[in-house]
Amino acid sequence: MALKKIDRLITSKFGLALLYHFIRTYSWTFRFRVENEQDWMTYHRKGGAVLLCVWHQQFFAAIRHFKTYQPFSPSLMISKSKDGEIIAGVAERSGWKTVRGSSSTDGRQAMGMMIDNLKEFRLAGHIVDGPRGPAGQVKAGVIRMARAADAMIVPMYTAADKAWYFKSWHV
Repeated sequence: MALKKIDRLITSKFGLALLYHFIRTYSWTFRFRVENEQDWMTYHRKGGAVLLCVWHQQFFAAIRHFKTYQPFSPSLMISKSKDGEIIAGVAERSGWKTVRGSSSTDGRQAMGMMIDNLKEFRLAGHIVDGPRGPAGQVKAGVIRMARAADAMIVPMYTAADKAWYFKSWHV
């Protein structure tokens, strides 16, 4: 019973707003350096579609940086799990347009929505090793998505000297 109350609190508007602000505040505690960003941004400005790809465990490290991309409305596929509900709430507050689904639940529909959004807005993010792992192994969906939307795949990597990592699966 207590766990259900905690789940409801965390996924409530208040809980998600609090978590979002906590993550934003925490992200200011580590240094952040962006390299080689101008090439894909120039390509995007000229009308090209860009699919930014990152490992599952690195999404939150970039959340502070992508708050500055509000005018772009990038899309991001997030699973329909309880963890996904929390992540989607934080991502949406950071300017991401979330599409709910994964390889295990409503994957085809979510993939179609991601492709449509990528064609329309020309910018999306994708977590390439998926919600179930194994960690560090790229799934085929990223290639399908990029081909269908005629998008450039831009691998991204984030690292922090001292950071907390949220584990959705055991590595």
